Amino acid sequence: MCMLLALSSIQALLSAPNPDDPLSENIAKHWKSNEVEAVETAREWTRLYASGA
Repeated sequence: MCMLLALSSIQALLSAPNPDDPLSENIAKHWKSNEVEAVETAREWTRLYASGA
């Protein structure tokens, strides 16, 4: 059950990012100044580093 809770928490954080409580100030500033570009950057990084492509 502990693993399920941890994965659910990670999923929630990834699906609803909060730029007012960031892990990275630079990313939060980018998100606040240009959300569309920040989302595109996130997609590109996911494709490059997390999808195995």
